[in-house]
Amino acid sequence: MSVGSINSGNRSGNSQDYGVTTVSRSATIPWGTLALSGLLLAAVVGGKGRLVQSARRGAREWFERDRDWRQVWPAMFDEQQWRIAAQEVDLVLSHLRLPPGAALLDLPCGVGRHTLELARREFRVTAVDLNPSMLHQARWLARRFGVSPEFVREDMRRFVRPGTFDGVVNLGSSFGYFSDPADDLKVVENALRSLRRGGSLAIETAGRDLKEPIYQGRFGKWIGVRLYRGEQRLTPDGSRVHLIYEWREGERTRRCDMNFRLYSADQLRALLRRGGFRDVEMHDLSDHPLIPRAGLLAVGRR
Repeated sequence: MSVGSINSGNRSGNSQDYGVTTVSRSATIPWGTLALSGLLLAAVVGGKGRLVQSARRGAREWFERDRDWRQVWPAMFDEQQWRIAAQEVDLVLSHLRLPPGAALLDLPCGVGRHTLELARREFRVTAVDLNPSMLHQARWLARRFGVSPEFVREDMRRFVRPGTFDGVVNLGSSFGYFSDPADDLKVVENALRSLRRGGSLAIETAGRDLKEPIYQGRFGKWIGVRLYRGEQRLTPDGSRVHLIYEWREGERTRRCDMNFRLYSADQLRALLRRGGFRDVEMHDLSDHPLIPRAGLLAVGRR
């Protein structure tokens, strides 16, 4: 998930108006235009990247609704998000101490914003996501950018490759999706098992103790010819944020509800330590000029 794309517009929880922003169809960075064009077309086509499928059956949670993701991802992964992908990768790599050509796991990878940038820098990237349309989109983009990460369809609560990776990254507020907090611990434990000795896990996510209450209020933005409107709000105890998108399809108004758990710095540090990581570092990103959505960067070493 990329939460920053929905924080534009009015951040005030008291306003009853939508702050509507417009995303231009032309980007200053050419590959941003290509990526957004693919998302707008919801291109689910084959590519030369390797796609390994691992089937999963069971109850469908909000993040498993494939059709909803296809409809909202142009708003979530807009041109601004593609433009800052390189800077986000720079930030994370500055804390991971990786050798050239290191093996990296992007978990979950979504439509490949960070996967493509990491692969472009000649890291050996394995990109994992549960959503089939996102994986197809990421593979489509990888072919056009001339990179060849491995794509794997799997639930991050299940994916493990013991002792395989030098680094694991979880970026763009893609942590805390699950209703059971124990599942977040499973993700951390799986990452630990998948790392080589000396490897690191980096989690970049919105923090529970942000200085500014960015998760309150309504938002809106035009992407191409479609207007996305919605609302972002915290639960009364401040432990989860709910993101609501609405858009028109003909005469119908469609809606997509998302939510994820927020962690304070102390809570996230404790979680990584429970998962077996040592030397856990916490970095406050709430004032970072490039990543206004983010509150925390946690780095744990195996």
